[in-house]
Amino acid sequence: MALRSWYVPPMNMMQASAVGQGEPLDANDSYDFRNPLGQPPASEDSALLASLTETAAFRRLEGVSFLGAINYSFVRGPDRSRSATGYTRAQHSLGVFKLALVYCERRELSPSERRLICAAALLHDIGHPPFSHSMESVWIDRFNIDHHDATHDIICGRTPLGREVLEALRTHHVDVERVAELVAGQVSDFDSFFSGPITFDTIDCQL
Repeated sequence: MALRSWYVPPMNMMQASAVGQGEPLDANDSYDFRNPLGQPPASEDSALLASLTETAAFRRLEGVSFLGAINYSFVRGPDRSRSATGYTRAQHSLGVFKLALVYCERRELSPSERRLICAAALLHDIGHPPFSHSMESVWIDRFNIDHHDATHDIICGRTPLGREVLEALRTHHVDVERVAELVAGQVSDFDSFFSGPITFDTIDCQL
């Protein structure tokens, strides 16, 4: 799987996975920034992950800071040093993917459900604009679109940027419309982890 070596989801993400496996937490546990997902996921999960993360739409998130303008002034990078890049939407999306994968394993879901959930987790922020929420009001005012609308259009292949995403989902037999519904929080399937007050997204933000 050709994932870029500097993708770094939240530092506690792997510890959260360890809890799911019944392993004790150690405050001094080290984190391998070169291997943020830990053990590679099952082959089918790995193939879907590789296909989606190599799309231009996902790679664009590498340059979108997680906290917008705040990242550039106040937030330290994942290695605790001051960084102009800080924490990105790409890194966050991989963290949400990891949480979704742990959930699938604990619930023993079918391969088709795993693909659906993991795709939704990975793509939930695919439409975020530069500077993320900090500039969203500008996009709404000038272009009458927010990141939710952009995310839906990209997932469904309605924009040039989304064509690769749509093709990847279809190649791996993922129901595109269901992915879009999950990401939008329009259905309460899977214990409401995409639509309830506590979601994979909000959990990752707190780790």
